Order: sequence, then structure tokens, then C-alpha cells
Amino acid sequence: MKNARFFGRLFFVGVIVTAFVPLSRADASAQTAAPSTLQIRIDVPPTWRPFLEDDVAVGLFSRISDTFKRRGFKGDMVQLDRMDQAKAGLPVLQINLMEWRISRIGNVDCTFSATFQNGGKSENLGLFNGTSMLWISTPNHRWQIEQGLDDSAQSAIKDLYAKLRDKKLL
Repeated sequence: MKNARFFGRLFFVGVIVTAFVPLSRADASAQTAAPSTLQIRIDVPPTWRPFLEDDVAVGLFSRISDTFKRRGFKGDMVQLDRMDQAKAGLPVLQINLMEWRISRIGNVDCTFSATFQNGGKSENLGLFNGTSMLWISTPNHRWQIEQGLDDSAQSAIKDLYAKLRDKKLL
């Protein structure tokens, strides 16, 4: 019983701390904000739950941002919603997510197409796919599903970044 209370309090403190950390970072970044250099628009297939579509788009954007930064991208990235207008003069990476799910055989698939737009020119980058095997080894397999989703998306995003770098678009 003591462990349950301890972990409950620890979780509560963790939630409070993580709630205020982004606010302090936002204040610091607002003072020294550099102009964004890449705008990313992510289209997600429609579902019965529109808020789920937004969550999927945000999740994929965070993985794109993280993978690009780890691969050496130096600029800032901004996610555009469906209704947002792209700022003129800045490149736009259009991602059309086709699927990001667990297949019937237990693999996690992430498939999307990408188009790069810059200054009135548009270049179709093609179709990208990442697959990850899903190993369920515990009764609570939430973390393994999350890892599988992350691995499959990163695999496809690494291919996208390599193509952008090879074509000298970034």
C-alpha cells in the first residue's frame, strides 16, 4: 500500500513538473526565436474521431522534428494545420500519411508520401515506408506498441531525410 501511495505521489509530481517545463522553455525561446526555416504540413486520413487525427499529426511531426535534428538539420520546424497558410518564401514539406498501424501479422507499418514546395516549385519525393516488428512480451504491452510505432515512423523518416539531403533541398 505504501508503494502505491509513493508511486501515486511521484506520478503527480512528475505531471506538475512536466506541465511547467514547456512554459519556461516557451518564454526563453520567444525572446531568442529564430525565423522558422521549414514548414511541415501533415495530412492524416479521416477517422470517426477528428481529435485523434490531430493527435496523430502531432505525434508524427514530433518524430519528424526529432529525426531531422538528429540527422543534422539546423533550422527550425513549424507544423502547419489544415487551415494554416504557409508563410511565403519558406519551404513547405507536405506529408500525406496513408497508414501508421499494426498489421494483421503483427508488424507496425508507417507509410506516407511527401512533396517539397519551395518558391512556387513543387517536387514529388515519392512514397516512404517503414516497418517494425512488434514483440509483445508483457501483459501490459503499451510501451512495446509505442516503441513499434516509433521505430516504423523513424525508419520511413530517415529515408525521407536522406532523399531531401541527396536532392539538396534542405
